[in-house]
Amino acid sequence: MSADIPPTMKAWTYSRAGPHRQVLSLNTIPSLKPPTGDQVLVKVAYSGLNYGDLKSMKMIPSIFRAKNSVPAMDWSGTILAVGPSAPPSLVVGMKVFGVLAMEAIFTGQGTLREYMCISTKKHMVAPVPDNCTMEEAGCIAIAATMAHLICKHAGIKEDCGLRILVNGASGGCGSGFIQAAVAMGAKEVIAICSAPNFELVQSLGATRAIDYRDKKPLHGYLAKEFGDRKIDVVVDTMGAQDLYTNSPKYLKEDGVFVNIGDYTSGTLLTAFYWLLNLFWPRWLGGTPRKFVMFGPDFGPDTVQWVQRMVGGGKMKAVIDRSVGFDQVLEVSTRREL
Repeated sequence: MSADIPPTMKAWTYSRAGPHRQVLSLNTIPSLKPPTGDQVLVKVAYSGLNYGDLKSMKMIPSIFRAKNSVPAMDWSGTILAVGPSAPPSLVVGMKVFGVLAMEAIFTGQGTLREYMCISTKKHMVAPVPDNCTMEEAGCIAIAATMAHLICKHAGIKEDCGLRILVNGASGGCGSGFIQAAVAMGAKEVIAICSAPNFELVQSLGATRAIDYRDKKPLHGYLAKEFGDRKIDVVVDTMGAQDLYTNSPKYLKEDGVFVNIGDYTSGTLLTAFYWLLNLFWPRWLGGTPRKFVMFGPDFGPDTVQWVQRMVGGGKMKAVIDRSVGFDQVLEVSTRREL
């Protein structure tokens, strides 16, 4: 089934690496062909621009990315047309949301445009829950997807009764995971962030907030505070290597340290630490705690989990700021965590 498609559309594009204010420009580009196979054609309503999107614009060299690339992966919109083998549950006129697969970063087929035609097998496409606005749906899928993958890799199950610590708790993935941890039955969720964000993380369900700027070194404070009642799971959205190397002082022997960030150390050094933490034997001085790091790869189980959590009101979007389509350059590079 197809719809009338304008010959051109507006999109924010970039062709060289750099800060978004320097490399992004609003352009008119050719529109899309009707959907084929399992594809759906969507008129984009909202596109969530995250720290990861801004980072990829700065760090990925042009030779590894398509010319006139379109950034962003979170989105919500309305289905205008469906391909012949698209899931029958997805119909024209339906309000949908989702997140694009990682390949979109390299192919340059992101969501910061008026229309997109995407595969329902490669990318997450789901009906917008009744309790969610299009604005909220447009920026929740990445955070919710990562929350499920953290639970999956860390072995966090429903009614877990675990004591969980989240570093970088007020960021996109941190704020999403706090809600997931509460929904999964954590007995205590300890949020590490700056004092101005205490109210936010506590409103999401954190039982305690700690200002990392006031407790230096943070790992030393955690050792004193939790040395006699150690933590079950640490989720680090910032990539602080010293938190992991010192984790035996506050993380249980059978506990899990999950890292999903590289803000503290940078991408290259984080990659080095990832290999070091995974393969440095304990008998040669390696940290004696399980270390987990993974990418945002998702399957049907993740899509179903996200729908259940968001649709059940257990996870909500945390929106820093909404701007019009022509005001993208006003987006800040990163909110203070």
